[in-house]
Amino acid sequence: VTGSVTNVMNSSIELGMAVNALAPSVLNLSLFDNVSLVFSNGQPLYVTASAAAFTPTATQAPFLFTAQAYAGLIAQATTISNVDTTDDHTGTITAQGQNTSTGEVAVNAFDNSTATKWLDFATNNPATRASWIQYQYTNGAQRVVTEYTVTSANDSPERDPSNWRLLGSNDGGNTWTTLDTRNGENFPQRFEKLTYEIANPGGFNIYRFQIDSVANPALANSVQLSELEFIGGAVNTYTWSFGDGGTSTQQNPVHNYLANGTYNVTVVAYDGVSTATNTITVPAVLSGTVVPQWLPSTVGMANHKFHINIAGTDGLSYVIDATTNMKTWTPVFTNMTSGGLLMFTDTVTTNLPFRFYRAHTP
Repeated sequence: VTGSVTNVMNSSIELGMAVNALAPSVLNLSLFDNVSLVFSNGQPLYVTASAAAFTPTATQAPFLFTAQAYAGLIAQATTISNVDTTDDHTGTITAQGQNTSTGEVAVNAFDNSTATKWLDFATNNPATRASWIQYQYTNGAQRVVTEYTVTSANDSPERDPSNWRLLGSNDGGNTWTTLDTRNGENFPQRFEKLTYEIANPGGFNIYRFQIDSVANPALANSVQLSELEFIGGAVNTYTWSFGDGGTSTQQNPVHNYLANGTYNVTVVAYDGVSTATNTITVPAVLSGTVVPQWLPSTVGMANHKFHINIAGTDGLSYVIDATTNMKTWTPVFTNMTSGGLLMFTDTVTTNLPFRFYRAHTP
């Protein structure tokens, strides 16, 4: 797929990306890629689209469509993963408590700065200083977090989290899924970042860092940390419009066209925050349909009018377009073949510059 990409910063760059069709196809189509670009998690979001034709029958022309949403610079595009999913800074951050008197508030845990921290005195749990802090993505968006990082604060190691669980929820926090459990964790240094992998990740709208105990509850008067990162990617949805009234929400759907024609197919990818759109064009030809061909022996002039015969499928309508610049095409004739032939005569006879013609099904 080759195309032109324009991002929201109004700069254009060329996209050169091969999109391979899946195995069942018998014909790979080289299609033009029209990509609309937006930004998600600080990176541009876009979507590729391609189509592969299966063997048609007399009643349907099936196509396999594939789409993939991406993030990053176009030249170094990767699937939307391995980014800090909280860097969109559009979500809602809440905590059991926070120290507002000195600005040690919950949002500091997601501000990408170790110069700040979140602190909760956790007075309801003096024996453990247990507390929690969470991030909820906007508009019900879900993220698949595959790993997370915890960074210790500037002082008082007795306040560091030691026992905790990472939880996920998709119902506003009414129920929770435990994604990771750690006990006896230790941060030997201040501002030390430790990374933890999630064995069985899933898509969730809320991630809660549930601290069950600090490192030394006997000495700690609170719990604190400098930074949290939830690393992963978006849960993308795809919406296809096939140009004949048909739609699909599958990422890689199969669609059957029931009539010959050229169809504009659009896919919209949505990651819960941003959308990206791509439109491609597919020619659907049923089995037994003859692609229109000019018959050179019949080209000529009669009564100052240009005429030509076209060989095509008997009983099928064809459209003749004309142009003088190979850019702007105007339909000038539509008719049905008879006996596999269509006779076309251009009725415009005066003040004509050099003219080009093309034939196609409606």
